Amino acid sequence: MGNNKKKVLKVLFPYKGDSIGGSFKSSLILIKELQNRNFQIVIALHESGKLANYIDRYEDSIDYIFYKFPVFQPFFIKYDLYGIYYFVINIFKYVIYSIKLSIYLRRARIDIVHSNDPVIHFSWFLACIFSHKHHIIHVRTSGLPKIITKFVKFSFRVKILVVSDYVKRNLALKNLNEDRVTLIYNPFHFPIPNKGKSNSALRKELGASEETVVIGSFGNFIERKNPDIFAETYLRVKEAIPEKRIIFIWVGQLKESLLLKKVKTIVGESWGKDFYVLDFRPNVDFMIEGCDLLFIPAIDEPYGRTLIEAMLLKTPLIAFNSGGNNEIIENDVNGLLCSMFDIDCSVNAIIRIINDKTFANFITNNGRDWAQKRHNIDIHVNKVVAMYRHIIC
Repeated sequence: MGNNKKKVLKVLFPYKGDSIGGSFKSSLILIKELQNRNFQIVIALHESGKLANYIDRYEDSIDYIFYKFPVFQPFFIKYDLYGIYYFVINIFKYVIYSIKLSIYLRRARIDIVHSNDPVIHFSWFLACIFSHKHHIIHVRTSGLPKIITKFVKFSFRVKILVVSDYVKRNLALKNLNEDRVTLIYNPFHFPIPNKGKSNSALRKELGASEETVVIGSFGNFIERKNPDIFAETYLRVKEAIPEKRIIFIWVGQLKESLLLKKVKTIVGESWGKDFYVLDFRPNVDFMIEGCDLLFIPAIDEPYGRTLIEAMLLKTPLIAFNSGGNNEIIENDVNGLLCSMFDIDCSVNAIIRIINDKTFANFITNNGRDWAQKRHNIDIHVNKVVAMYRHIIC
């Protein structure tokens, strides 16, 4: 056991590679800190694309390899002739590629595989079992596919790491024992707020005056994030405060074209004038900080990274009381919570923050203090390292 503590552990972080989100940001902080602590880190990308481009451009200290094997979604059987055929073929492919991945894990002398999204959890799950390697499944979504939770029970080398109590409760509902699940909150860098600079930079990009009220939302443009609610709220706020110019901006990967068309129809002539939908960009801190407030209408968020980023940048927050949001926001203390899909509450909360600067300052000061206490990088990394050492022992 003493020798294991001195051993340099080799940890593999595999990613699909086609997207960048909060999960990657959190895992990247962990990776850099592990490298500083003499862990040997291997980053494997299944495909070229946005993630490789981001690392090449912004992360000179990070190396990666391409492991261009297909990734697998958890598959289910449909009880008809085609469904059974499709299921058998997929099982066969999954097993063959899992054998190939397991050979790689052995040859590369990987000690631990640390996966961070559902597709990667499943794609490497069987390979870890075949190669007798430890597998940390870091659940950054609201839960795990049923097929994984079933098999986790039979593999003592698999450990589940979750980002919130909300996720932990969801896994408990699938009869996953608590001793298999560890809660460790995500790590964050603590930027020094510079509101004046960010306000000016954002308004310059939008072609707006300093007096313009800018309300933002940040996240992938998908149904669960409710950009249509964001658009309807924009119309209501604009109607309620006609004397002010109000701009709403949504920043995130544009994944659903029909949803984009729907939102465009809702806002009508305001599209591209006072209502903007902007594609993903890697550095959005100045935009988050430059907003007068963030309104996050997403539901079933496991633990919204944007909420913490906003708190650290002292931007007021409004979110739906759903998922892990109420683990972050204490209503009237460090932000405001509204019932899901309650546009009346959302509009009133927005108007309150715009009109009451004393209250806005109160919740943002509380928010930054709270976020710094919970999301310290050293605490996060120490807990992950302790988990690694424990499972290797």
